[in-house]
Amino acid sequence: GGGDADELRQHLSQAQDEADAARQALAETEARAAETEAKAARLEKELAQATGASAGRKPSRAAEALNAATPSFMQQNAQQGSAPPAARASSATAATEDEDDEDEEDEPAVTQLVLETAHGGEPIMGGDLVAKASLAGAVDVPHFSWSRGGKPMPHVTGDSYPLGAEDVGLEVTVRVTVQGAGGRVASRDATSSLVGVGEAVKTHLTEWSVRQGERAFGVQMPSLGDKEGHVFFNVKNFKVQDKSRKKTLHKDAFKDVTMEMGGDDEGRLFTLQMKALAKQKPRGEQFRAKDRFERDLIYLTLQAFSNPNWLGRLPTAPGGAGLPLDISGLSGPSASPDGPPSPTSSIASGVSGVGDAPPSEAGSQQGKKVSGSRTFSFGRKKKSNA
Repeated sequence: GGGDADELRQHLSQAQDEADAARQALAETEARAAETEAKAARLEKELAQATGASAGRKPSRAAEALNAATPSFMQQNAQQGSAPPAARASSATAATEDEDDEDEEDEPAVTQLVLETAHGGEPIMGGDLVAKASLAGAVDVPHFSWSRGGKPMPHVTGDSYPLGAEDVGLEVTVRVTVQGAGGRVASRDATSSLVGVGEAVKTHLTEWSVRQGERAFGVQMPSLGDKEGHVFFNVKNFKVQDKSRKKTLHKDAFKDVTMEMGGDDEGRLFTLQMKALAKQKPRGEQFRAKDRFERDLIYLTLQAFSNPNWLGRLPTAPGGAGLPLDISGLSGPSASPDGPPSPTSSIASGVSGVGDAPPSEAGSQQGKKVSGSRTFSFGRKKKSNA
């Protein structure tokens, strides 16, 4: 029987080995099962969070509009019915789409833009144009850019712009640009009607260029140590004269004279390009007018004497409310340093007070009204401190 016993021992050992192997395989399977269950639990939790976030999210405008148009009992059914598997699977993507919808609501926009004069009425030389904008979704201050007759004026960056002689007869446009989240921008334009002059200004320009046929303005000449002189217009030509007006320093035909405004804070500087000076002064001769308004008048007088038809097309702005302005002291050819001419008439006009901030300063006063007004008295008095 010893042989039988050996055989039995061999079978037992084999059975034990098989049992061990089976136990090991079972342990491995159980470990895998536990791992898979944990993964499933984690996915279930993530899904619950995603659908929860989607449900708790503020509905987009489109969804709100749809709800408003859906009868209440249908809304109830829709809320009670459980979402089909496809909808459950796409809940996570739905959440991100909702976020996109919400971003669209925050798009920046200039909802309204009005360009008006500071004192009401039509745009007029000496007044201010003010841009008033309503914004939505902006994360930064609005940017203002201005153009005149279609040409940009990069030096003007504020929300208001003082109108001068160069704007007369042209339209002024402002563009407001706002930036929203994520660098998105929106802009809107507004354009004024044609910029005009007060009725009295047109009357005087006609008087000087048509009826009297001459006009002088006192100026200072920086190149001659701010010596006093005159710019003189008559039907034949344009002259630069000395203080006494007895000596002519430069003379030219109107077609060969152009005037450029200076960028000084006071608004008095201007440059004349003249053919007579082209060789000695290729950059032109600089002058300083008595004040900003008189510089504007010199500019307009040059246009009136250069082109007789220009006056007929000159727009007037009777609606330009403002301080009455007496420019009777400017009448007559005898405007010389020896004293004011006898006032022939006193014309009060609706010319607005000139804005105190010139275009170059407008940028530093962004968001602030750049309007202000001054009273001008144009009697020719000698200055005690020239």
